[in-house]
Amino acid sequence: MSTTKQALNQILNWSIILWIFLLPWQTRWITNPDAANEFVKFGIYAFDIWFVVLVTIYSIWWFMHKKAFNVDSVFWIIAGTFTLLTVVTYFSDADGASFAYWLRIIQALIGFAIIYTTKIPALRILLTLVINGVVQSGLVLWQVLTQHIPANTYLGIAEHVPTVSGVSVIATTSERLLRGYGGMPHPNSAAAIILLGSIAAIIAWNLSKSQWIKSLLVAGGAITGFGMVLTFSRAAVLVWVGIVLLAILLRYTGLRVITATLLGAVVIGSLFSSAIVSRITVNQYTETYSLDERANQTNVALKTLEDVWPYGIGIGTSTLVERDDTKDDVVYAPAPVHNMLLLIAVESGIFMAILWYLIPLWGITKTKRSSNAGFGTMLLVVACVGLSLFDHYFWTLPTMVILWWMVLGLHFREN
Repeated sequence: MSTTKQALNQILNWSIILWIFLLPWQTRWITNPDAANEFVKFGIYAFDIWFVVLVTIYSIWWFMHKKAFNVDSVFWIIAGTFTLLTVVTYFSDADGASFAYWLRIIQALIGFAIIYTTKIPALRILLTLVINGVVQSGLVLWQVLTQHIPANTYLGIAEHVPTVSGVSVIATTSERLLRGYGGMPHPNSAAAIILLGSIAAIIAWNLSKSQWIKSLLVAGGAITGFGMVLTFSRAAVLVWVGIVLLAILLRYTGLRVITATLLGAVVIGSLFSSAIVSRITVNQYTETYSLDERANQTNVALKTLEDVWPYGIGIGTSTLVERDDTKDDVVYAPAPVHNMLLLIAVESGIFMAILWYLIPLWGITKTKRSSNAGFGTMLLVVACVGLSLFDHYFWTLPTMVILWWMVLGLHFREN
């Protein structure tokens, strides 16, 4: 390989790494600040700007390597998803909102293609996910200890204090405790970033041959352990436990990282035991309200699905339809149903929902047990699918949509 091609490979690899690193940062220019709610408020993020640079570099790399376009089974994944999304978007009543969601998913599909077709080492991607998880954990720790999240325009962080209604808190018998948001718009999405970082640390520990990197990964595991707990996300903790049990059952090593993560979680959890008990036992008004709200959203979604199951109501429009139905009775901005499978079915039709979930399930069946990287990325895919059944952000939040397809691209490449 020529020196020019080698240099271009390195530039492309580090451009991908920078893009992944920027994903959790919500710095953006909002294009429609007067939107009805946050779920139809769109903007250009910092990682979008770098994405343009990345696609340019990737296009040059593709041309210089004169790669043939390999029409394999993965190509039909992209083609099928693109076609169904385009049809649903075209027939949506709220075409502006649907088009914005369509663009974001197309960006994620391009990201899938870039990860799938390049030779960037899996270890680099995994280490970047670990760094993201550690950074978010550090922010979460600071926010919970200070009980204040100051607004920061450049980082895309809004101000949050536990005394204000609408802020995500844990109520105990004596106080309202602010949950850690990290740099994300909600503690649950911050928990997802941290969870993926924690799992990536286990996989990277298996792939790395450097003892000092392995030591750093053990430390990273401990940090993500307390970060995950301080988001107080029940789903993230539950999925982490499931992934660890799966890894142990299938004899996938990395017990040092797992142990460090567990110790970090137990130590920090012991300091906030009353809040954790409140979260688990659901004995305070904030917890019962949250579960009642989720149940109501599910009922609304199921009722809507009865009438629109073949084609949906339009990508990204479920909150607009619900808002129209409830008129002025909405105290807070409506949120989508907290189950991505059901949400996709409502917005895009049952066929899109089936396709969206068949892709990761098919990827899991292709897992090569003999490949450390391939088997490890399967754990990431399972984690994404598991989390998506408890929340909607892998469909509604740009960062998480991209991460969903990035994880799939890495898994299909390694298997």
